Amino acid sequence: GVFQDLPYAAARAAQLPLGCGVMATESGFIFSPKVPDHAIISEVAGKVVHSVAEMAKILPTIAEGSYFEVRYIEKGKNAKRNVCRLLKMQRLFAPLAIIQEYRTECGELLWERSELPFPHPVGGAVARQPSSLSATCSSAERPVKDAPTLARVIFRTPCELATDIILDRQETSGTRTVERCGVGFLARRGIVITDRHVVPQPLGDVEVTFMQEITVQAKVLFLHPEHNLVLLSIDPLGEDYGVIPWLKDGELPSLDSCPPLRSGTPLKFVGLDTYGHEVVRQVSVAALVLPPASVSAPALGPPRFSERNCELLDLAEPLPTRWCGLLLTEQGSVAAFIALFACQMANGGRGTRSAGIPLEALSQLMRLVDRPSKVVPELGVDFEELTVAALRRERKFDELAATSTEGEQVASLKDWSPARQVVLCVCRLEKGGPADGLIKEGDVLVRAAGNYVSDGVLSLANIATQGEKLKLQVFRSGALTTVDAVPRAAGSDGSEQVVVWHGL
Repeated sequence: GVFQDLPYAAARAAQLPLGCGVMATESGFIFSPKVPDHAIISEVAGKVVHSVAEMAKILPTIAEGSYFEVRYIEKGKNAKRNVCRLLKMQRLFAPLAIIQEYRTECGELLWERSELPFPHPVGGAVARQPSSLSATCSSAERPVKDAPTLARVIFRTPCELATDIILDRQETSGTRTVERCGVGFLARRGIVITDRHVVPQPLGDVEVTFMQEITVQAKVLFLHPEHNLVLLSIDPLGEDYGVIPWLKDGELPSLDSCPPLRSGTPLKFVGLDTYGHEVVRQVSVAALVLPPASVSAPALGPPRFSERNCELLDLAEPLPTRWCGLLLTEQGSVAAFIALFACQMANGGRGTRSAGIPLEALSQLMRLVDRPSKVVPELGVDFEELTVAALRRERKFDELAATSTEGEQVASLKDWSPARQVVLCVCRLEKGGPADGLIKEGDVLVRAAGNYVSDGVLSLANIATQGEKLKLQVFRSGALTTVDAVPRAAGSDGSEQVVVWHGL
């Protein structure tokens, strides 16, 4: 951000005396979430500021990661009012510095930049203030919850570091903070699952608030390269985490198994609304659909994440906008996670939609927690659904079974009975990927590693292993073809380091 002593023109327009505050020309990463540009800041951390020099003495005394009060003067159409906001001190992406002009002996005007010091925490840990809720929460006897522990997740990063985020138009002007809010849930001690709309990249600050009672810092453990899922890691033994008994010893959701979901299956939605309040509603399944690549693909422009190869669950009773949470069966096990999906509109703006990510994708993600190398197998292939009726009508699939003389092919066709009456069709291939040159767009996948692919595209992740040959049987041009592909290892998505050029 850029701050300066209150200029005469601005003081005159606001009818304020000179020296009554500091003008925020550009609010920047720390101030922009709550303080608008051109606001006149009068107090910082409870101390009155009359100039940039006074503000520069106050900011280094604020502990890293702590919240502090900022008061500024907002001029409306008819009156001025003092506004108070709470901001979080973060020097990781925005080191504090003061730039002053001076003249040399020759009369040349130069600029001098000096970093503002701040107390470094011991051992590299983030300096934290003692929680004021510790005494209250530790003494409160709250019963163990029988519902999943939901959390409100907040992500912040400077707009110049937003390499994998679809931005609003107001976020792209000036030096601003990109902020995203959403919902996650505690999947294991110290592990939170959320979506990539909330945490779109590793570069950023992540906070997790449990039931509006306690807030802890989190770090990105894994961003799934294909699915709209993120693993967050928090310290289960930390002081702030352990002050609430039900958070430390409460029930964890069951991610082991779930009955097959069909249209009309009754479920219970347990989630959070836009204000972080817990909501419960009875819903039912409308359909389980694999979105076509033409719909889920990003718009033109820089590459962005888009959901691939995951059947999404739609509800017969649509939930209000931005309600996210878990879908539970009658037995209390998790059936799906209602998440937000970011998309780019035709006018370049940012849009969102919600859908359910089924349990199988969540279970596959949780298996990565205990693995030293967190990678998933990937073929570089995008699939779309093709109905069995279209396969028989347009591809003349039945004629092969009637005319084929090879016993293995006949057995494959007669025994193959997709459970959902839809099959997987290759709609897009990554050039240079593991399957490039082996299969083609339009191929219909019949078998993988000798097993019929009849349970959806997520079942492929349970069969494929990176670095090992995977035998695929596809239906192409009226015949069955067998190829061997070697899935590659895809790690966590997103950039962890960037180089920012600020000019000479």
